[in-house]
Amino acid sequence: MRGDLTIRILLPLLAAMQLVALVAPDVRAQGGCGSICFASGTIQPELQKLIAERLEEEADDQTPLEKKQVKQGELRFYSTVELAQEKNWRIGSDDIPNPMGAKAHITLTSFFFDYGVSDRWTVTFFLPYVRKVQNTIPFGRRTAQGIGDIAALASYELIRPQRRRAPSVSVQAGLKFPTGQIDAPRGNFRLEQPFQVGSGAYDVLTSVNYYQDFGRFGLWGQAFFRIPLHENRFGYKFANEYRQHVGVRVPLPVLKKRIELLAAMDSLIAGHDRDSKGSFDPPFMNSMVLQGTKVLITGGKFIDFTPGVRVSVNKDLTFQINFQIPVLERWNGFRPLNLGQVAPDRVIQFTMIYNLSFVKLPKF
Repeated sequence: MRGDLTIRILLPLLAAMQLVALVAPDVRAQGGCGSICFASGTIQPELQKLIAERLEEEADDQTPLEKKQVKQGELRFYSTVELAQEKNWRIGSDDIPNPMGAKAHITLTSFFFDYGVSDRWTVTFFLPYVRKVQNTIPFGRRTAQGIGDIAALASYELIRPQRRRAPSVSVQAGLKFPTGQIDAPRGNFRLEQPFQVGSGAYDVLTSVNYYQDFGRFGLWGQAFFRIPLHENRFGYKFANEYRQHVGVRVPLPVLKKRIELLAAMDSLIAGHDRDSKGSFDPPFMNSMVLQGTKVLITGGKFIDFTPGVRVSVNKDLTFQINFQIPVLERWNGFRPLNLGQVAPDRVIQFTMIYNLSFVKLPKF
């Protein structure tokens, strides 16, 4: 009973936390939320099952692992809220003058729906609500908000842990749909495409995920790829992204292990976006930020150390806080004109999970 209860708390949280390691790096690399607007980190359905391995220590050794996992025909809902603030102007790892006074604030509220198709297959639907506020001296305050680009993903567990402390490996693939607005604010100078709530294009999403429990701690890793398929109606095409996450989680032997320490190394490589029609508004900006079709002030390479703490208040409510500490920053830009990217001094991620009880659906 204790194992089943804790799984209801931790499985959706860890999945959300990993769909929390896809706003801070993306926010930085693409000037806003990129074309995907996921919470930072990709969805890792296999982690939902792997948390159960740690909980095995608290349960009867004869309890089958399968009884601790999301069952076929069950539906789960959960959500996260994340905030990001950016107020610096950078090229490479250097702060440069910010004569336009560019600042940004991003709020991302994410809703997730998981459905167990079979013992190995899980499908996930993702619905974001995004609010982006940009302040500059020439254009004042401009806001884009609304439903972002939704996504649907399927995960297949290649290696299932049949015993305690065995590894699990899964693969995931999905598609992001262009449901978010890309022309806000209307009736004013339009925000640049990376600051819109949507991308206006379809993206292919793929990942490979690993987790293994070692008793007193657990290790997890992920490689994630995002591949935009085409440019949007303004001629803007977001660059490919490659992300890696390697982390450890350590449950503390207090309060029935409801407190966990987290630590991860996160990396992101994002290329330059492309703009074939000159989408920047007002139009004179295109001659400044474009080199051919290359958008000079997008993309980069980043490595962060991300410690955090997770607290499970009760069976339905869990909080988590993470601090992103830059280890390596390489912001793309154009030094001759001091054209950089708006960047955060630091990033704090707060996640709240309210987990509804499972809803039993008919099996297919």
